[in-house]
Amino acid sequence: MTIDTEIFKFVERLKATTLSQRNPVRTKEPLKGHEPIIDLGEITDLKITQFHEVDGSTTSKLISVEEKMVGLNDSDFAEFKSYVLKLLDVPPFSDSCTVDFIIDRSFDWLISVYKNKKAEASLTTHLLDCIEKETTIHHFYFKIESLAIARQIQIGEVSIMFFTEQEIQEMYAVFIQEKPNTTFEEFKKTYKGLSKINAHIKIKGVPDRAEEIAKRHIELAVDTLKCYCIQHAIESKVLMFDLDYRIKKEGSASFINIPQGEFKNSTIQFRNLAGVIPVELDTETIDRFIKKGLLVIADFLIARKENELYYATIALISQLSEINSTSNNHEKIVKAISLCESILLPRSSSGKAKGITRIKKALPKIIPGLEDRAIIDEFLVDFYKIRDQYLHNGTRRPIQKDLLFFFLDFQRVLILKLIDLNKTMTALDEVLEYFEIT
Repeated sequence: MTIDTEIFKFVERLKATTLSQRNPVRTKEPLKGHEPIIDLGEITDLKITQFHEVDGSTTSKLISVEEKMVGLNDSDFAEFKSYVLKLLDVPPFSDSCTVDFIIDRSFDWLISVYKNKKAEASLTTHLLDCIEKETTIHHFYFKIESLAIARQIQIGEVSIMFFTEQEIQEMYAVFIQEKPNTTFEEFKKTYKGLSKINAHIKIKGVPDRAEEIAKRHIELAVDTLKCYCIQHAIESKVLMFDLDYRIKKEGSASFINIPQGEFKNSTIQFRNLAGVIPVELDTETIDRFIKKGLLVIADFLIARKENELYYATIALISQLSEINSTSNNHEKIVKAISLCESILLPRSSSGKAKGITRIKKALPKIIPGLEDRAIIDEFLVDFYKIRDQYLHNGTRRPIQKDLLFFFLDFQRVLILKLIDLNKTMTALDEVLEYFEIT
């Protein structure tokens, strides 16, 4: 590859600098309030990485070589980084590596050539060796907050599961072989996630890339399950579950109301902005989800495709999940209408009348039952009015919970319809033709 020859120009640009030594003035008088500084001896193989303040990307790297720090200046490092990251467009690097993996291992190769005055292998060969050596099978367990389940739920390659007390005891038995003085309670406190519901997936790859892939699959699996928890989503006392690193906990808020500026008439008012009760899924509920197509979406996630309609359908799953996580029911209506229009309106169309007309036109091919179709047909105009008044005036017109449930469930049925259309179609224009929308 061309990169294997041109990369050597960066070896010539490496510069060695002496790391400045700072000797702060320290009192010999014994003082209270800080821990003693322990001399750990000489530091070897020191690596310094600097990151961008905004996006956290690597902006420079330095590695110690013979008591000096060796690296590229900022402009040369930016060019080096841009150069090696081109490999992410080429298999197998595109499938197996993260940005940081490519940068770190390439810079290590650069320093090795600098130290040894020669290359033991080309850059790409070095990277392929690193991938092979560092690739292993990883079992990832991501904690889910605000969820209780009666049994394991399999969604594609992801298991929504919990550890039994016996499994936790077995893990503890392995753990104390290395740390025998640790009590069982201390162990459970350290590994808090073991007592929670977890999303588990097995991924083969280098650590960072495996984690990226695991998060993508697990987030989609959790989003899929949330698409079915509509009844829970419209209850103000329920906190919709999610992965612990992205759950929304809005909590409570307070404000002061002073009528006509008269402080003596003021009141302090409290509002609960989100629920506190977890989503509880018993065996009967899980079975009902499966009958309503949960595993259809799960199979769709596994059968990955690379076309416009597939990506649009995946985006709708995440969109409906986000809607069901929104505590404000008026916001739910705003986002649900946007979800429908993103699929059932041509890109050149806009306006309330066109939106209602086209959604109604598509209904017969989405909702086969006349009675259910008539319900949506009837309240759709009202929901558009609720949306418009909320967006334009901040007015919160009353919302009937049963109709809101019906409308949100319609989004789930729409997603299932699109999954079916994915069998024969690849583009959104084909979907519009199928629904006879122009």
